[in-house]
Amino acid sequence: MNEKQIENINNDLNNFLNFIKENYYIDLDFNIDDIIKKDFDNKMKVTLKELHEIIIMTAEKYDPLVLNELFNTRKRPAINYSHCFAYIADKLGYKKIEIGAYTGKHHATIINAINRSKGFIQSRDSEFTITYKSILNTYNYYVGNISNNIQEQINT
Repeated sequence: MNEKQIENINNDLNNFLNFIKENYYIDLDFNIDDIIKKDFDNKMKVTLKELHEIIIMTAEKYDPLVLNELFNTRKRPAINYSHCFAYIADKLGYKKIEIGAYTGKHHATIINAINRSKGFIQSRDSEFTITYKSILNTYNYYVGNISNNIQEQINT
């Protein structure tokens, strides 16, 4: 899914929510975490190192200028990747202290990154959403390749 498609989906969703609110006086509320969790429920779990590599692959493809600053800066584009790493690792079931140990950050920093990610997703922050969806696409492709490779080994 490319950036334009993600933007169109976000616009359509916002238009739908506004339509329901204006015409039926219902302020729809849904838990985005439940929707996002489905992205990971049936996926093969990757190690934190593999997830880190997925983040780097995504940054190489979409934001090569942030590569040297990943996990070591306060600049928003790089922070988005760092927050996504913590958020996705949490969704994959890693403990916050494990994520912190891997990244060299205190677990409270990881909790903050996860909470900020949830806020960005719920508010449909366009910059964060594009980064997050790009990482998910890379993740899905990577996990799909692993599954295909395992299936090929079984068939031979």
